[in-house]
Amino acid sequence: MNRMPRRFERLAIEIATSLSSGRWLNRAWLNRTLNRTWLNHTWRPSTFPHVLQGKRIGFLGGGNMAEALLRGLVENGIATEQLGVSDPQEERLEELRDRYSIHGLSANIALVEWADIVILAVKPQVAMGVLAEVKDSAGSVALFISVAAGLTTQSIEVAIGDTAHVVRSMPNTPALVRAGATAISPGRLADADDLSTAKAIFDAVGITEVVKESQLDAVTGLSGSGPAYAFIVLDALSDAGVKMGLPRDTALRLAAQTLFGSAKMLMLLALRRRPPCGWISTLVALAS
Repeated sequence: MNRMPRRFERLAIEIATSLSSGRWLNRAWLNRTLNRTWLNHTWRPSTFPHVLQGKRIGFLGGGNMAEALLRGLVENGIATEQLGVSDPQEERLEELRDRYSIHGLSANIALVEWADIVILAVKPQVAMGVLAEVKDSAGSVALFISVAAGLTTQSIEVAIGDTAHVVRSMPNTPALVRAGATAISPGRLADADDLSTAKAIFDAVGITEVVKESQLDAVTGLSGSGPAYAFIVLDALSDAGVKMGLPRDTALRLAAQTLFGSAKMLMLLALRRRPPCGWISTLVALAS
């Protein structure tokens, strides 16, 4: 395989750094973007699964991924009184309360005592401390779902008690625009109902696949890191357009829509097991 051009390597590093630090996830920009109707992707369920009806869903941590899931659940018809979040920053809690009319709690223990389903949405480096804090109240929770990268179901079970039903997830950043790809894996005691519940939550922001926990590292490299690779392709396509005389913004929009349309077409055609007719001519062009 040919080595990636150095400038693309630098871009990939910058993208990864930006995504991990949240610099690309400016909330003002994000809220403007999410309100555009064209982002309501075709995989949105027409009727939301009944498995979530009446369940109180609490988020430990009110960051970008928690908000993406909150927005998806609300837009799919989950009552706001079923949703709650805890966060140490009162300003952030107030922001989420005002935007979604949900329960906002400054105490993690109070949230866990209130919720039927708890979603661990804090940074991995503080996750174990949060679990230790709520351990004594965790017995009343029917299901713990973790979005903390690298945290195994076993480590969560040890932290909160070996009777806990735990599902581990690996979402990706396009969940922020309701076009995410998430993989979920059951813990030792998690059953089919638990997986159905977790799947319903993540289906609110995209598609969800059930995999073995041992496969989540592969998922992290594929769909977790995949958006950064897509940005590299976008950069290359738009650069080519600029070299051929197109304005940068025009080239970028065309390239972005081309990737979006191609992915959508592939998913639709995959259901019919039929390749796009244009592939042959494209392969000939690449080989020439």
